[in-house]
Amino acid sequence: MAETQTPSTGGAEAERDLLLERVRRQAAELETILAAIGDGIFIFAPDGSVRRMNRAAHEMAGFTEANAPASFAARTQHLRLETADGQPLAVAELPGYRALQGETLSGVILKMHPPGRDPRWVSASAAPILDEGGCVQGAVVTMTDVTRLYLLEEELRGRVEALARADTQKNDFLAMLGHELRNPLAAIAGASQLLELLGPNDPLSLAAHFRTIVTRQTAQVARLVDDLLDVSRLARGQITVDRRPLDLLDVVQQTLDAIRTFVGQRTDRLQITLPPGPIVVDGDPARLQQVLSNLLLNALKYTPRNGAIALTVETARDEVTVRVKDSGVGVPPEMLARIFEPFTQAKGSAELASGGLGLGLAVVRAIVELHGGTVAAFSEGPRQGTELVVRLPTLSPSLFAEDTTPCARPGLAPRGRTEGPLRVLIVEDSEDLAEAMATAVVLWGHRARLAHTGAAALEAAEAEPTDVVLLDLGLPDLDGCEVARRLRVRLPAVRLIALSGHTQPADHKRSAAAGFERHLDKPVDLRDLRAVLED
Repeated sequence: MAETQTPSTGGAEAERDLLLERVRRQAAELETILAAIGDGIFIFAPDGSVRRMNRAAHEMAGFTEANAPASFAARTQHLRLETADGQPLAVAELPGYRALQGETLSGVILKMHPPGRDPRWVSASAAPILDEGGCVQGAVVTMTDVTRLYLLEEELRGRVEALARADTQKNDFLAMLGHELRNPLAAIAGASQLLELLGPNDPLSLAAHFRTIVTRQTAQVARLVDDLLDVSRLARGQITVDRRPLDLLDVVQQTLDAIRTFVGQRTDRLQITLPPGPIVVDGDPARLQQVLSNLLLNALKYTPRNGAIALTVETARDEVTVRVKDSGVGVPPEMLARIFEPFTQAKGSAELASGGLGLGLAVVRAIVELHGGTVAAFSEGPRQGTELVVRLPTLSPSLFAEDTTPCARPGLAPRGRTEGPLRVLIVEDSEDLAEAMATAVVLWGHRARLAHTGAAALEAAEAEPTDVVLLDLGLPDLDGCEVARRLRVRLPAVRLIALSGHTQPADHKRSAAAGFERHLDKPVDLRDLRAVLED
């Protein structure tokens, strides 16, 4: 009979130990792998309890292995998971729960609120764990911290939207600019053609009327250009003021005189209330006149012809308040907070003459703040009128002493020459402008010569005796300041007057440093030029 062989008990135990050791080693490897993975991994049992979380999951959720909630409900209450835009998630909407229902998810963006920490955004993926028969035995969820990428994407999206708004705003502005420039240019062209038709025979004396139109509309174009330049400087933080003690009431009067150039008899609607003076402020007279002019022109623009406008100046303690109140179209409540932003306008009625560029009040705010003041707008709504209020700090009247000496400003009487016509050299690359100034100079009884480049100016100044040089700073070959420095060395007695579209105090200081005695801003008002020559 053959012998029956039975398995060795010792061999089975060794095989079992080997198998257990292999399982322990694989488990240790799995733990090492899970710990090394930077994404949070959550493993759920079929009942929804949390079976396993790796170290990244604990850190991401703000849990520790000891205090990690065991269920969906507890974890949701503790962690607060939301949609990316902050909408709460119910338990049934959680990726792990959905995976236990057999769903597979990928890249779902969620907002996570770890206890005591800033919110985080995660990209969640989930899948069910199936047995051989396809039954769900659990679920695995991975979460990747995408906070930085999400915030960058939100920032980029915001910038794209801002660029789209800016592009729309730019197109609207360009269309508005074309309209605003076309109106005065059309008036100038029409008046010029009528002047040509009238010729020397003007039985109805219409020429003076059309010349006034040209002057007024030219001033309007100049003002539009000034606003454009100022808003550009505002965007770059380059608006400056040249402050000194002055009487604000003088500025008010100068402003009222100046705006008649733009609006003519429409200023009859102004009701003016002023206190006794002086009202001394530390201010830039040109800039403060710009503030008052913008406020008044804004009111005139948006007030029908039968409406009223009130300018009121009040003083109290160490402050002066300037109010410009109108009975015009008003400002909708939602626009009051934006009215001082560039390119912002209150929508007026169709009968109003001009919409403007929406720049004036932005410049007003910048200038007022540079003077240490504030500006605010008030309105009860559409067709209820608007009140603009500027407040500025005042100084003691003792700090202001008006200089009434006849020679307070440096004169231009040519050095070392006898009385008679001035010999004026006009250096300007715009031939039309140069010819216009030369004609005016001759009509005033002086002599005029022209040069259109810096090199030609240097040659012409030495070729014949010259008393005054009107010198454009933007010449095509040489910088005007460099021409001035050379002229000052070669002809120390010549008087130099700068002509420039650069109008800031810093520009005036630069020209003074180059040897200029006066700086006239373009477009040059011929009345100012005549006053300088006759000073």
